[in-house]
Amino acid sequence: MVSRQSLIQALSTGGSAVGAISAGPFAKYGRLNCIVATTVLVILGASLTLVPNFVAFCVGRLLYGLAAGCYVVFCPKYIEETSPVEVKGPLGALTQVCICFGILFPFTIGMLYDESANLDSDDIDQFILVIFGIPIILGVLQLLLLLSVFRYDTPVLLHQKGDTARLTILLSKIYQGTEVTNRLKILEEENKTSEVEDQS
Repeated sequence: MVSRQSLIQALSTGGSAVGAISAGPFAKYGRLNCIVATTVLVILGASLTLVPNFVAFCVGRLLYGLAAGCYVVFCPKYIEETSPVEVKGPLGALTQVCICFGILFPFTIGMLYDESANLDSDDIDQFILVIFGIPIILGVLQLLLLLSVFRYDTPVLLHQKGDTARLTILLSKIYQGTEVTNRLKILEEENKTSEVEDQS
């Protein structure tokens, strides 16, 4: 019979796998929209893990894992399509560094707790409060920033939609002077190349 610990771990890992595999087609609805929706999923999943009910905890772990898998797809795509070419490589690598740090952090916190404690102990309750309370705080903060500061989708997607006004505003926040016009020309050329490749 599967233990509760094994089930909890499997739900999170399985959710991540499903999220990473199935997230791709949703990117067409907007990279920013997808990241916002995923952030809401993180907040919901982490909040459910704080409910003193095993079923709710499992559902929360599943949603949390699903969101983690979606982030692996949406965030690199957003960075790739938004970052200047000059720093695109380092920023792409930074994503992997952040993922590794995110994996390392809970393991480090876990070292402070008794590994022999059972699921009903006070130590486990405190551990869960810390591990899933922090993502809720960070998720709310990220959601506020996405809706107020980083509220533009990627230049590539805005160009594909023909939203020239928002595209120009976004590029002027990233580049200066005539570089904005140059980037618009590059996007136009990339779009034409993409159309030719799709037709062939």
